[in-house]
Amino acid sequence: MKKTLVSAFGFIIMMFAVLMVTVVALAAPVPDSGQTQCYDVVGSVITCPSPGQALYGQDANYTINPMSYTKLDGSGNVLSDSATSWVLVKDNVTGLIWEVKTNKDGVKNYDDPHDADNTYTWYDSNPATNGGYAGTPGSGTDTEDFIKALYVRLAS
Repeated sequence: MKKTLVSAFGFIIMMFAVLMVTVVALAAPVPDSGQTQCYDVVGSVITCPSPGQALYGQDANYTINPMSYTKLDGSGNVLSDSATSWVLVKDNVTGLIWEVKTNKDGVKNYDDPHDADNTYTWYDSNPATNGGYAGTPGSGTDTEDFIKALYVRLAS
C-alpha cells in the first residue's frame, strides 16, 4: 500500500511539473509599455523615485522587454532601419506582424485593402474556423473579402 501511495504521489508531482513547463512554454513575452515618466499622488510629473522611496514601483521604474521593431516589405523580407517605405512591421518581442495602413484621407477605397479609412465586418464562412458564428457578409467589406484582397495583392 505504501509503495502504491508513493508511486501515485510521484506521478502527481511529475504531471504537475509537466503542466507547469507547458504553461511556461506557451507564455509569450509582453513588450515594455515605454512609460518613462513618474507621477505623484495628484498626477503631477516627478523625478522617478529610487527603491525604498515613496511612490517607487511605477511603470517608468522598470524596463522589461524593451520595444523593438523591424520594417518588412510586402513579402515579409527584412528592410533596413533607414528604409523610408515599408508595408509591414514585426514586433520583435511578441513576434506579431502588423500591417501599415495608408491613405488616411476620409475616403474609403476597398480596391486598396491597406486604406486606413476602410472598415470591415467580421465574416468567416468556414464553419471549421468561425466558432459557430459566420458573422455578417459584405460586398468587399467583410474580413473574408479583406483577407482575399490581401492574397491577391501579394500574388501580383
